[in-house]
Amino acid sequence: MKAYSIFIFLFIIFSAFGQKEKPLNYYDLNGIEISKNDFEKKIFEINNEGKTYLNLVFENDSSLIATIVRRKNYGKLDSLTHSKLNNYLEVIEKVDKTKFTIIQYHPGKDNCNDGRVRFNGKENHCLGKKYIENLKNSHNLEAYYIHKLDANINFKKSGWINWYSDKNRFIETLFFKHHYPCGSFVAVDNKTRNYILFLGEYGASTVTKIIEEISKQS
Repeated sequence: MKAYSIFIFLFIIFSAFGQKEKPLNYYDLNGIEISKNDFEKKIFEINNEGKTYLNLVFENDSSLIATIVRRKNYGKLDSLTHSKLNNYLEVIEKVDKTKFTIIQYHPGKDNCNDGRVRFNGKENHCLGKKYIENLKNSHNLEAYYIHKLDANINFKKSGWINWYSDKNRFIETLFFKHHYPCGSFVAVDNKTRNYILFLGEYGASTVTKIIEEISKQS
């Protein structure tokens, strides 16, 4: 089963980028270039870790990059960057200052999200109105919905959610440097400026756990 997973991952790489004649380079979690064999061994290892890591491939000017990234990441914004983030979000929607900020980010259409921008109607869906309102009330937070520009998706047909285009790619550059499948989100503590970043597909339970975790750190 593990060998099959690696085969599928590499097949997707070559299917998506096979027509572009560029070398494929492999990197570990620390950004160190490794051999293909070592990369495959790493995938074997992380398959035992559940959903802790993502296999990721992206393209730069000279090559294709295959790497492994942690799904949950911790960081802290410096005061200037935190101020810029607040100013950016205030232009989108002026709200009372809250203790926490959640940004749910749509990376554009991919095989995982298929361009979907609406929630599925389930009561505890991470994009459900009732769920978000309860989360706001229980944890003193504000939620924002930011998307990467994608002409193939009509974000105006998203129901109650107001998706905002990531102008100047500010949010993407700050938090979501590559295309992570389905979508990602970040929770920011506005008092300590600490944040927890979750990359790739997620659900309401993951959002709740991250908010509860960062609340305990505050």
